[in-house]
Formats: sequence, C-alpha cells, structure tokens
Amino acid sequence: MSILPPQNTAPIPDANKSAPPESLSPRRALAILLLLTLLAAAVRFPHLDRSPLLIDECFTFWRTCGTYSDLVDTLRDDGFVPLHYELLWWIKQGLPLGSHFRIFPHGLFLTPSVMRFLPALFGTLMVPVIYFVSRQLFDRKTSLVSAAFVACSAYAIFFSRDAKMYSPTWTLGALATGCLMWWLRTGRSTAWLAWVAAGAAAAGVHVVTLLLLSLAPVYLLTQKRIHWRQSLLLLAGAALILAGPMGYYLSFNRWTEKSGGLVPGVTSEPAPDANWQASGLNWIPQSDSGSATFETLSSYLTAYEWNGTTDLSEWLDRPTWMRRAIIATVTTILGLLLLGVLPWPKNLTAHPVEPIDNPEPNWRAALWLLCWIVIPAYGFFYCRSYEEPASPKDWLIAAAGLWGRAWPWLVPTTILLAAAATRWRRAAVALGAITALTFILIPTLFAFGAENFVQKVTSGRSFQWFAVACFPAAIWVYSGITNRERLGKLLRMTVVVGIILLICTGACAIWNSLRAESERLHPELPWQTIWHTRYIGIVWPAIWIAAAALILRLPTRPLRILAVLFIATVNLINGIARYVVQTQVPYDRVFADIWLAQPGAAVRTYFDLNGTFFGEPGLPAGEYWRPIVAYNANLAARHSTNPTDFRTGKTWPFNYGPMMTWFQSAVVYRPFTDSDQIKSDVANSPDVQRIIIWTTETGMPTPAAQTQKQLGPQWKLIHNEQINQYWYWTWQIRPSFRRLEFARLATAS
Repeated sequence: MSILPPQNTAPIPDANKSAPPESLSPRRALAILLLLTLLAAAVRFPHLDRSPLLIDECFTFWRTCGTYSDLVDTLRDDGFVPLHYELLWWIKQGLPLGSHFRIFPHGLFLTPSVMRFLPALFGTLMVPVIYFVSRQLFDRKTSLVSAAFVACSAYAIFFSRDAKMYSPTWTLGALATGCLMWWLRTGRSTAWLAWVAAGAAAAGVHVVTLLLLSLAPVYLLTQKRIHWRQSLLLLAGAALILAGPMGYYLSFNRWTEKSGGLVPGVTSEPAPDANWQASGLNWIPQSDSGSATFETLSSYLTAYEWNGTTDLSEWLDRPTWMRRAIIATVTTILGLLLLGVLPWPKNLTAHPVEPIDNPEPNWRAALWLLCWIVIPAYGFFYCRSYEEPASPKDWLIAAAGLWGRAWPWLVPTTILLAAAATRWRRAAVALGAITALTFILIPTLFAFGAENFVQKVTSGRSFQWFAVACFPAAIWVYSGITNRERLGKLLRMTVVVGIILLICTGACAIWNSLRAESERLHPELPWQTIWHTRYIGIVWPAIWIAAAALILRLPTRPLRILAVLFIATVNLINGIARYVVQTQVPYDRVFADIWLAQPGAAVRTYFDLNGTFFGEPGLPAGEYWRPIVAYNANLAARHSTNPTDFRTGKTWPFNYGPMMTWFQSAVVYRPFTDSDQIKSDVANSPDVQRIIIWTTETGMPTPAAQTQKQLGPQWKLIHNEQINQYWYWTWQIRPSFRRLEFARLATAS
C-alpha cells in the first residue's frame, strides 16, 4: 500500500533485452550478502571476553547491575537515553517474557560476553543494513562492496565488541536513514513506518542520531518529484521520532541542568552550580581541528588513530615498523579514493553502461552522502567544538593565500590545460593512468624506506600546482565525450558543491550566534570541545558507502579488485588483532587468581601493580580507573551488587564502594611482591601449596630465577609468563606484566 505516488522508482528492465555487462542477479547478490554477513559474525562473536572490560564498559555495568529503580536513578544525571541500558538490564534479569516466565530462570551475570552480545549482534546486522541503505542510491555491485567493507572494517569490529551503545546506535541510525530514502523514492506507507520505527529506536539508544533528522528536509527538497503531502508526513514522522527524547530530557533527565548543556542559557536555564565537569564530556582534549578531522577519517577507514603527522617523536613508543605501516596504509586508501573521484571513461570503470538497477542518479547520490557526512560532522560537532569555526568563505581566502599573488593564474592555466586535454584526449587518459600509478607508488615507496624522496616530491610547488590545475583539467576531459556532456556534469557538480557550501555557511552563522548569546548570558560556563571520533560515528556508514562507489570508479578491473582486497584485508587484520593481541591490563586474570586465595585455601596470590597507570599497592590510585578494578573483582567473585554498592558517588571521585571492602575481607589480601616478604608469609601458612605473583614491569624485569633463589629449594617455578600490553588504537607499547607461579615441593617423611 502506498500513501503517496511512487517518486523515483528504478526502471523495470525489459525482459527481451540482455542485461548490461557485469550485472548481478538479485539471487546471486543475496547469496553474496549472506556470506558477508556470516563473515561479519565470524569476526565479531568469537572470544567476546577478550579483552577485559574497558573503563566505559565498566560504567555500563555500574548503571545496570542493580534494580530497575537503580538504573533509572543512575541515568537521571547522565546525558544518555535509556534504551540500550534497559535492554542490557532485561538480559541480566534472564530475558523475562511477562511476569511469570524467564528464558533464564536464575538470570544472567553480566560477564563481558553477555554485555558484548548486543553490540556484536548489531555489528553483524550492520552488514545487511549497509547493503539496504546503499541500494537506495546505487546498484547491487556497489552495495555489496559497501557491505564487504563494513564486514571487514576494523573500526566496526572493535565497537561490535564494546559493551556500549555505539554499535546499535550506528546500525539503527543507518537503517533509519535508508528507510527515509526508501520512503522518499517510493512513497510506500511501509517505508514511512519503517523510518519512524527505526528513527525512534535509534533515538532511544543514543540522542546523537537525532542529527540525522536534519537530512530529511534536504533529501525532500532535492528528490526527483516533491509532493506537498510528503512535507506533512515528514513533519509528523519527525515529531514521532522526537517525542520520546524530548519528553525524557524535558521532564526527567537533569544532565543539561547540571552540566550547563551544549548551549548554556540558550535552550534552558542551567542550575546555579552547573559545571561542565558533570557533563561526562570534560575529558575530551582540545586539539587542532585539522588534525582531529584527519584522525577521525583515519580511524573510520583503518581504526588507526593517526593525525597526519610524520614526526618521529610522535612514534617513539610504538613498534618501529608501525610508523611506516600506518602511514602507508592510510595514504594508500586515501589515494585510491581520490583517484575514484576522477570521472574515468566508462569503458575503464566497473559500469561501462548506466546500471539498470541504480535507483538515483550519481549527482543526487553524491549530494545525499555528502549531506550525511557534512551536516552532523561540520554543522554540529565542528561548529560547536571549536571557537571561531572556519566557514566556506574562510576556506576560499585560505586557498587564495596559499598561492599568494599567483592564484589568479590558476584559472587560465586550468582552462588551457582542459582545452589541451580535450584536443589530445589519448594523451590525457595516459597521463591519468600515470597519475593513478603515482598515487599508489608514493605510499609504497614510503613504506619501503624512501621517506626523504617522498616528502621532497609531495612538498614541492610543482606537485601543488599539479593538484589544483591538472586535476580539474583531467576531470573535465574524463567527464564526457562531448563538451555538452561535460558542461552538464560540471553544472551538476557545481550545484552539489554549492548546496554543501550553503549549508556549511548557514550552520557556521547559527553557531556563532548561539555562542555569542550563550557567553553573554553565562560567561562562567565556557564552551569546551565535544569532538570525538565515536560521537561522530553516525557518519561513518556514509563514508564506507561513498568509498565503495569511488573504488568501483577506478580504471581497469585488476586495480579495482586489488583496491577492494587491500582495504578489506588491512582492516580485517587490524580488527581481529584487537582481541587476539593483549590490548588491556589483564585485570580479569589478576582478580581470578586473587579470588583463589581465600582463607584456608591452598593458593595464595601476591600482587603489587605499581607503575605509571596504577600508583598504589594493589589498586589503581587514579580515581577514574577504579570501576575497572571493582568490576573484575566482582567478576571473579560473582557477587550480587548494585550501583551504590559498586561505587560511591555518581561523579568524581569514583571511590570504591562496600563491595570492594567485602571482596578484600573475603580473600587473604597480600599487596606485596617482595620475595623475602612472600617467603616469610608462606612460612607461617603450611596449608599454602601454590603461590602466584603478579608484577608490573616498567623497568628492568626481575629474573624469575632470582625469585626462585630467594624463596628456597622447597618451591618450584611451574609458570613464567610475560604479558605485553599494546594500546589498541595506535599500538603504543604499554607496561608489561609478569605472572609467576610456584608450587611447594613435597617433603620427605
């Protein structure tokens, strides 16, 4: 049933005509999609208990470990909407269905595997969701490449194994956007209902998805045909999606009141004692907008946090091979995508003829994807995070300043080059092929050690002139056979760029006005940055869809295949490494060993995790990290707890609650690792037959043989393990851990 006439349905192919070359049948496409979904599940679900919970995941446990009333009470002062936490609390209760039946009658303890199940499920479902969204814009082949990229995405794999709401947020946000496109294209009532349902669910998981509603009017006004009824239905749907979050924040949640909110004093009056320290966002460091943007893009494409610097001092605490590997990987992917922007002749790309199953023209698909990326990232996060944000006018001034007085010569130079390329088309195509090889060769040379040569070439004035003069000329000649065709594409491209620049200009002006008004009303509440990669994560599905479309525009099939395999492989390796390599402090193992050391037990554990991250014997001195310790102690003991018992206070400091006191009293607590102290301790404990020692090695490690010698011949070393920890975003080397285990030898009678 349709509530509106179809707006832009794809043409139905004539059965008498042969399919275009390289087309995919629906059945074959679905079979490939199923395999990609199974691949996604295969790399997301194994070993969900690795690595131990991160600090944010421990906060999730803190909110959900008690009663439903406890959950509501903890969320009241947070900025989060409740749906994700309610689902996790429901799982903890044993998945009750009604008041008298539970799938798990005794409930489920919130182990890492249980807490990460929902993110892994949504991360797997993101693969068919991306295919569905891409199919609203592109053909089946492009959509399958999009799904393949997401299935292998290291960034997606990591957050599919993170017990926070981000994986469900991105999946539901992308689904809502795809349903919006579907409804605008077909006018079907099912599509409209699906958009409202997915949008409401996404908004219930994370309020940041409401930014995607700003896409709706742009999509409405730029579709093929506009019907006045659509405007009313669009407003009605947006109202339904907004109803839940608005009621939650206006009548229940106190985050804006306590923190001052995103625009203090403009949207609502903050409390007299409002403080950004209570926002939960105060930890985000201020950084240069350019490096932050590049780091965000690098993270989405590879899950490497690289801000674009090649300075050796920034890479000293990583494995030596990581610098060249990361730089070469990121620059190769960006180079391939840049090459895909060039309008190569159709006979060289993956689509020699216009695909019959392509729902939207390329210019509209490009506009909608750019809006999906630009409006949230620039129009909200950038303009809100940085003082005096740069507008399109500033960009043009900066570009002109880059070339000084010579910039007016760029226009005639580009025109002359375009005319020459039109006259000698074959030479221009050959030059384009050489350019393609150069973009691939440069990062490869860097990776193999020719660093000085690469930096000399890319920083030269001739390279810059080539980028701004030759590229437009190449785009002109590649974009069509006749000048009329080229002018048509140039006009469409100009309209797309013009709409994006207009949106950016308006967003910048609005935020400057809001900032001025806020600082006038509440100067005591200065604005701080909210720019963080995972908060802007609602845009990365659009980035991968755009990447698939660009890769399939590369010339020649071998280059396209190699590009897809390269991007998928490096992401898959990096994603799997996140849980194969030790990327967290092994607190789960430490406290499992400590729990063995109960009064009267044959095992005793000694630990003194001093170091740059810890500070005091046994437990982290930093108040922020204490929930990690509390969770792993609770995991080892499987002790029933609640938010107040788990920790005291809702904001800093995160003091240990009564649960930790109970844990220490339930074991033989020995926060030292000195061999003489251990020898003296076990001498008075004849029941102890096995001792375990955990140490942090920040300097020269103490040889196990030395500890063996001090303990004496009655003890035998049976286990000696060094655990090297790496920071999972940059692979920086962290302090190593040593686990020693000794067994008491039987004495002769």
